[in-house]
Amino acid sequence: MPTPNKKPVSSQRSVKYVDSPGYQSFYTNNVAYGLSAVDFVLIFGEIIDQENNQAIIERRARITMTPVQAKVLRGILDAQIKIYEDKSGKVIELPTGVTDNFTGLNP
Repeated sequence: MPTPNKKPVSSQRSVKYVDSPGYQSFYTNNVAYGLSAVDFVLIFGEIIDQENNQAIIERRARITMTPVQAKVLRGILDAQIKIYEDKSGKVIELPTGVTDNFTGLNP
């Protein structure tokens, strides 16, 4: 039997986002990746040119996160991709090996 006067606990909480003075927004069409024993690294960039059969990528932002946050990001991306594909059709996937030899983490 439920306890009277007991309010249900909400799993939702209010969040207020505040942009820092250095907040920036970037476009990316390239992502490089790497990992260590404790972190995941994503480097976002834009392919700006190609010369001598080599892409020129301008690196824009490096994001380092814990494995827990990487899993949260994966969940967000999986959900958003599903919504997109349900509305617009399947997103093409790059052929196997396109990113296998490139991490982009070199200095």
